[in-house]
Amino acid sequence: MTKSLQKIEQELKILSEQVEEVKKELSDRYVRYLDVLGNSLKKHLSMVVYQICTQTYPHLFLKLTVQERQELQKKIRAIGDRGCEDFSSALERAEHLKLPSATNDIRETILKKLPITEEQLKMLRERLFQSVKDESDEEKKEDKENFQHKSLNMLGDDEDEILEIDDEDEILEIDNEDDDDRNEGDDEDVNPIQDPHHPIHLVNFVKRVEQVLVNILQELSNQTNQLLQASKIFSSKLPPQVLEAAIEADGSGSAVGNSPNTLNLLIEAENERSSKESMVMQVTAVRLRLSEIEFAEPSLSVERNRIRELGKKVKKLYKYYEKLQREKAIAEAEIAWRSIWYEES
Repeated sequence: MTKSLQKIEQELKILSEQVEEVKKELSDRYVRYLDVLGNSLKKHLSMVVYQICTQTYPHLFLKLTVQERQELQKKIRAIGDRGCEDFSSALERAEHLKLPSATNDIRETILKKLPITEEQLKMLRERLFQSVKDESDEEKKEDKENFQHKSLNMLGDDEDEILEIDDEDEILEIDNEDDDDRNEGDDEDVNPIQDPHHPIHLVNFVKRVEQVLVNILQELSNQTNQLLQASKIFSSKLPPQVLEAAIEADGSGSAVGNSPNTLNLLIEAENERSSKESMVMQVTAVRLRLSEIEFAEPSLSVERNRIRELGKKVKKLYKYYEKLQREKAIAEAEIAWRSIWYEES
């Protein structure tokens, strides 16, 4: 039996109040989460740079003077402090962030940062993987001093793992089983939804905040890598655009086989001995990942789980809202039909 229109509107009013309560609770939870994240970031940034300087490139770090080492550490702490400030203003940044359209091709975005074409990149990958196949098990066991001159396995088995970002939101994933024709309308930046109490605004709020966090970590990773290159820990021949594009393409998920918050790359660079030939260099760069920081910080994981629980509540509110709107449309249609229907005598 169809609900009365008055009953449906009462339920919509109650749901609107629940949406406002969850919105406030989400904001409060994110404030606590971002506070813990900022403190965790400074520790993990120092740890990953320590790992790169002492375990991956110890010979290059030892070439620095004591003053240069102190200056490097000072600047690393400054980057961590800036990151902490960035996280404290993440909610404000999220309010002004425009969500990308689902139809945007992430490959195009990344390739714009590369000084090579997609065809050239494909050829490079084929050469790299052929080189890897030719390596023997004996060569792989050599020490790091000799190992740095050889080709290493690049993360991923196919091009998609390097050039495709997984933008699936693990906190909120709305299934519109009956609303396939409205998918584009769910992006309020493309087709704004007028109802301020629609739960889709909460969905997009979470998406914006999460995207801001990814952006901040990418920015901090790039700043740290630029500092390492300026400090001569990384080669000056390393193209910064390629490194930044690789970090963006890596996304925010965990990278199997890497040390936490690092990214192993094989990059084609100019050969000092021959201007006509290129050389392949191995780089272990800083790539801060939210999932890996959370995994190592129990207090941060607790706050994340609380946000996930609220995400589940938002999903239920969304589905209930869509159900009520459909019931309201049916009730209004029935009233409209009956208002003009008459029996023929």
